[in-house]
Amino acid sequence: MKISGYKFGHPVFGIDDYYDFKPEISIEQKIEDDYLIISSINFDLGSNQVLKDLLNSEQASVVTEVFCSYTMYRESFQSKVGVNVQVPLKKIKNKIEVLYFIIANNEISNYENDAVKPGLNNQTFFIEKGDILGMLGEEIISLDVSTSMDSIVKIRESEDNKASTFYWNESSIIINLPSEAYQKLNKFKASLDYQKILVSSVLQPALIHACYKLQTEGNYSEKNWHKALLIHWNQYNKQSENPSKDDIPDFVEYLLKKPFGLLIDTIEEVDNKIRNNQV
Repeated sequence: MKISGYKFGHPVFGIDDYYDFKPEISIEQKIEDDYLIISSINFDLGSNQVLKDLLNSEQASVVTEVFCSYTMYRESFQSKVGVNVQVPLKKIKNKIEVLYFIIANNEISNYENDAVKPGLNNQTFFIEKGDILGMLGEEIISLDVSTSMDSIVKIRESEDNKASTFYWNESSIIINLPSEAYQKLNKFKASLDYQKILVSSVLQPALIHACYKLQTEGNYSEKNWHKALLIHWNQYNKQSENPSKDDIPDFVEYLLKKPFGLLIDTIEEVDNKIRNNQV
């Protein structure tokens, strides 16, 4: 689906052969109400006034083309200015390719644009309906983010650490446990009752720290654990993009399925088993 490197017979904004500057477009994606939403948070064509005028007069449109090779879903979305696309999640899988460009809505007999490179100034071009006038960008969006807790957080043994530490720069949140603590935790693998209590106790502080990081832009937004937590948040609360400080305790309770209640119930189950074995 890529068209970078293609030679056009007329100036195309965004390609170095024709212009000395490029559009400044910033795109964000989020999952909301079973849709992948793709929108532009910045849409600046700079001093390319001709394209701005064509868009304003609806002689040209911003087009976002989405293609999923797994499901063969393909659709083009048109808008007057900027990008605003909603793709049903049930129609896409694994990853999608996305192209952003500007196309001519009508035939233009004598197209010229004074923003082009000096060597092309004063030249006119014949533009057919559907011709590309601007290449705004292309990207591949990965979709398959596992939201299971064992994918979001992983526990590892660390011989160097004397205390538990968290590592954020992998696809999962990594909890590094000192060897002694890790070995003790491993002893209870055979007991689902004890494992439920201990794992919740270990995961809870990691998730609290992680939720604070959802509030900061940039550093971890491409990590799968970050995306997965935002998916959970959207399922839990559709009113805001990420949890506030006041939201975090209840949200972590939700993620861990009420760990305090689980603790009490599990202790009660274990106690009943012990009592029954003593009878």
